[in-house]
Amino acid sequence: MSRILDGYGDVMWAPSPQSCLDSNLTQFVTFLESNLKSKNTMSLKTWPELHQWSVQHAGYFWASLAQFYKIQLEGPAYDLTTQRWFPEAQLNFAACLLQGRFLIDQSVYQASSPCLVSISEYGDRTQCSWIELEERVKKLAAYLKKVGVEPGDRVAAVVPNQIEAVISALACAYVGGVWTSCSPDFGVAALLDRFGQTTPKILIAVNGYSYKSKTISITDKIIELTNTIDTITNVVIIPFQSTQQPTGIKVDFDLDNLIYFEDIMSQAFEDIQPVLVEFNAPLYILYSSGTTGKPKCIVHSVGGTLLQHIKELGLHTDIKPGEKILYFSTCGWMMWNWLLSALSVGATPVLYDGNPLYPEPGRLLAVVESEEVEHFGASAKYYAALEQAGVVGEHYNLSKLRNFLSTGSPLLPEQFDYVYQKLKSDVRLASISGGTDIISCFALGNPWLAVRRGELQGPGLGMAVQVFNDDGESVVNAKGELVCTAPFPSQPIGFWQDNTGQKYHDAYFSRFDDVWAQGDFAIVTTFGGLIILGRSDAVLNPGGVRIGTAEIYRQVETIAGVVDAVAIGYDANGDEQVWLFLQLQDPTDFTAEFEQSVRQKIRDNTTPRHVPARIFCVPDLPRTRSGKLAELAVKKIVNNQQVNNLESLINPGCLDYFKNLK
Repeated sequence: MSRILDGYGDVMWAPSPQSCLDSNLTQFVTFLESNLKSKNTMSLKTWPELHQWSVQHAGYFWASLAQFYKIQLEGPAYDLTTQRWFPEAQLNFAACLLQGRFLIDQSVYQASSPCLVSISEYGDRTQCSWIELEERVKKLAAYLKKVGVEPGDRVAAVVPNQIEAVISALACAYVGGVWTSCSPDFGVAALLDRFGQTTPKILIAVNGYSYKSKTISITDKIIELTNTIDTITNVVIIPFQSTQQPTGIKVDFDLDNLIYFEDIMSQAFEDIQPVLVEFNAPLYILYSSGTTGKPKCIVHSVGGTLLQHIKELGLHTDIKPGEKILYFSTCGWMMWNWLLSALSVGATPVLYDGNPLYPEPGRLLAVVESEEVEHFGASAKYYAALEQAGVVGEHYNLSKLRNFLSTGSPLLPEQFDYVYQKLKSDVRLASISGGTDIISCFALGNPWLAVRRGELQGPGLGMAVQVFNDDGESVVNAKGELVCTAPFPSQPIGFWQDNTGQKYHDAYFSRFDDVWAQGDFAIVTTFGGLIILGRSDAVLNPGGVRIGTAEIYRQVETIAGVVDAVAIGYDANGDEQVWLFLQLQDPTDFTAEFEQSVRQKIRDNTTPRHVPARIFCVPDLPRTRSGKLAELAVKKIVNNQQVNNLESLINPGCLDYFKNLK
């Protein structure tokens, strides 16, 4: 284990005493100490004390969080009998986000200040003030109410990351509807696999989008989707338009009950009231990647989503009212929902639609500069792409930037080096980990703690995060399953149409009794941080020794010329061999000498068990639509098993190589 942990844990950045004092977390603790009364059973001056208190007194913690951010929740925080959070509370998610402006210092607040900024890869920029956002949300909400959307009805969307998408999601929540969305690059079969299960009443969609300067029409796709799902009664179309593409895409719909988004916005304003729903009412339906079958439809609650996101954005990310956050995401990834919630803490989400590396690799950093963004996030693969492209921070004015964030896959120690050595040294790098399953994080950043190389700073407040070995024992500095041993508000309501709850139980609670197992292979370090080693369902097991794929990726992805890698377990007569597939910038570099150098690097920096039995150079590697490498798809096809849902992949054709592998 010591060899695996070599290179982890060095301090890369530490907060100043003043920044700790100025943090939202310190202000929250001050608020707690003035209101604790009988709950003041321990000092809350250090992080371990605060985290332990938040877990031991979870109900009081979550109720205090709501009060601190001016969210009105009536009644007890948790009902042990029904295992429900805030069973007597009623609220409206959209109204809570729209009131985020009241957290901004009213002496500096201006009605015309943007609460949303939208930028396309063409360079089109639009913005929306708090007042404009509320008016537009109410206009669309009035339309949805008029056409019969009631609490619990689903509104599906095929939309890019732009202001109209935010308006639509909030309008759905305003009338108590359930929002579910995909990005426009999804194929028809992938959309039907998702929306066909959740049977929406309303479809909101664009007729096209742009990517790498190409304008792509999806009119036929939307027509087929609408004609196939018979529960869709009304369609709202957002026509694609750009100042760089003034002709746009031909609008050619022959659909019943169709209306255009701008026609709704031009209607007379109707000041309707938000529909109050229970804390545990459904808000979002998100989808698993679906690489092993039809995607699971994961239902998330209004209150649980709101409180978790407020905690993570406000206390852990330390976003202050009036600041800007850009997290690169599509509307088909949970990070878009997370970004949207930044409104609840009075922040301004900056939305970017298009290729993040086009027309030049540092495109998003240029947006960070021009918009004076304080908080920027993207996938770990994005940072690796920046490094490969040689992007350096000195070419951009990043003086306002306080936080880099990363998720989607483990951020390797060498990528920590890149951020601090090449992008910006005086910044907090928060590697965060959770998932679509909880629409939030188990572990993430912390404004009180140092950033240590390769580590997530620590668990979230109110989250009883541990790592269990195979016997269900909590371990430190040892590999095991990431678990959460106590209930938390953002646990899903369940899976859609899983009436008995059996699928939900099997997904998260079958590994350990009454303990949530996330499916990640991880280590809790002596510093209290976490190291994520990859998905536990993709863990390698040669000779009975469990190996996280991230341990191998860390080595090979630092080798010059390696674009990406997938490691899988191959069934070799009852034992498991490690097979490694490399995608290279130049396939002709794959020589016997190169292969031997890869083996040697893995052997020198890990253990002999990590060394692959076979190494292959492949033309491409399969990825899900959220950009994650599909390790399980490769493992299944190499082991002559069926890959059931190819529509979940953006490049399923590349699997033909693995299918024909001898």
